[in-house]
Amino acid sequence: MTLLLSTFHTPIGTLNLIADEHVVLAANLSSVKALKESLSQEDSVREITSVKKIPVITDLLTDYFDGDIAALSAIHVRQTGGHFSQEAWKAMKKIRPGQVISYAELADSGRKFGCDSGSGKCVCQECNCAGGAVSPNS
Repeated sequence: MTLLLSTFHTPIGTLNLIADEHVVLAANLSSVKALKESLSQEDSVREITSVKKIPVITDLLTDYFDGDIAALSAIHVRQTGGHFSQEAWKAMKKIRPGQVISYAELADSGRKFGCDSGSGKCVCQECNCAGGAVSPNS
């Protein structure tokens, strides 16, 4: 199936998107070239068609920028990345709209990622856990 490429003008800049039907595969505020380069190897060989709107996604983004901050939660994504990144993104997706959480608080829940951030000992080999802070090794 063909991937969809669209640009969406927002108050923070032009958002470039690539989607597989209604699932976002890549998004950025820089360039379409960089966007395509960020695709997984599997998706990078697929045909890409430029469209004015991506069904479902464009409407949800419009709702978000019109003030419905919960709209982003309804956007489905498939991001590339290792186990740590995948688990961190799942945890971040659970943060309620408007709620503020620090990376230290996210790290404190790091045991879900295979990390013991409280002791500063990383067992997942994909991140740097130290003093309650966490970051991927990429």
